[in-house]
Amino acid sequence: MEDPPKHWKLSLMDIEAIRRYYDYWCAYDAMLIMTQTSYVPWHIVDTNDQERAYLYCIAHLVDSAPWTRPSSDSPSCPRGGPRATISRRTPP
Repeated sequence: MEDPPKHWKLSLMDIEAIRRYYDYWCAYDAMLIMTQTSYVPWHIVDTNDQERAYLYCIAHLVDSAPWTRPSSDSPSCPRGGPRATISRRTPP
């Protein structure tokens, strides 16, 4: 904010937000601490690189989903009975 050429880019709201940044950060941190549970934990994803963020989210979801290895038995298909006959009516 000391550089005069860059001073014009900041609005009064930007300056106020910069002044309150520490308060925002403390409120954000408190919200995460108060709302995190062992059942539903928070996972913070760095989104500076969106492609890596998507891959991280997908990998996390796949790793956290409960699954069991399928049995090695091959599936059995029921034997078919006699074929059904379709009666077609001739048009009048």
